[in-house]
Amino acid sequence: MANQGNINADRDASRAALIEERKLREGERGVARKDKVINTFNTTQNVKKYQSAIDAADNILELISSNNPIADAAVPTYMARASGEVGNLSEADKAPFGGSRALATRMLQTVNQAESGKLTPENRQFVKQLAETMKKTNIQNRNNYAQSFAKQHAQSGIYGTEQEILPALVPDFDFNASTQTQTAGAVMFPNDPEKQARYEIWKKANKK
Repeated sequence: MANQGNINADRDASRAALIEERKLREGERGVARKDKVINTFNTTQNVKKYQSAIDAADNILELISSNNPIADAAVPTYMARASGEVGNLSEADKAPFGGSRALATRMLQTVNQAESGKLTPENRQFVKQLAETMKKTNIQNRNNYAQSFAKQHAQSGIYGTEQEILPALVPDFDFNASTQTQTAGAVMFPNDPEKQARYEIWKKANKK
């Protein structure tokens, strides 16, 4: 009986060890799948474009907040790098600045002044507001794209649910707030921010 007891104990220990090994391997596969979906997301052209705009906005905001002539003189260089991102803003985003033409004129005026190493309070506020708009818009564009990306990859069942994938793609993503405040344009055109903006403008213009 003692021998049988030892055999049973050995068998149970082997089974427990096998279960733990399977859990460990599954955990490793889960990490690998998570890394794969994150890398795929981060290397898409859309995400690269959004992140580039966010980084450019952060650089400009850091310079503006320094409030010194050396930082002011560097503003034109960073604004030139960000000019393409500014051009990608929707007309709705440009509206507070007077539209595309007024925005371009104001940017040129601000750049010329910044080259002297001194910005007026008004132009400093303009640059700050423009950078904040650019950052906010591209964060929202990235989050909309992340939601669409997560929904698509959740369908396979390999990478987890949409709610599980989203925090891996964008750690500060607020899933509940995003779904509650998502515009009709974002729902209709999840991968095209420009169409989203045009739709929202059209909807307001035709609102009865």
